[in-house]
Amino acid sequence: MGASGPKRVDGGEIGDEDDVSPFDTLLNSMEEAISDVVHGGDTKDLMLVTLLDLTIASIRDERPVFPSIMDEPVLYRYFRRFTKKALDGQKKIDDFLENPHGLVDKDII
Repeated sequence: MGASGPKRVDGGEIGDEDDVSPFDTLLNSMEEAISDVVHGGDTKDLMLVTLLDLTIASIRDERPVFPSIMDEPVLYRYFRRFTKKALDGQKKIDDFLENPHGLVDKDII
């Protein structure tokens, strides 16, 4: 959230609740749940944990879960993207905690 207000997953601004589609609400909730668990949150949702374990293994091993992109459910594509984003964020946090004074933003140099 910034000065212009919260953003939808598709990049648009949320003016009022009527502007938010149920799909955007679902994606925002999914991204938040994934991020919470990846960043050390606890959940009792066994299905979420199972999907995260499967997706993280797929990302780590660079091996797709589905035989082709055509077989991959659309929501899984978002799930995988959100998981990768959360893992990348957690890696940055872990790197910083490991060496807080040694990190340099490579984009600045």
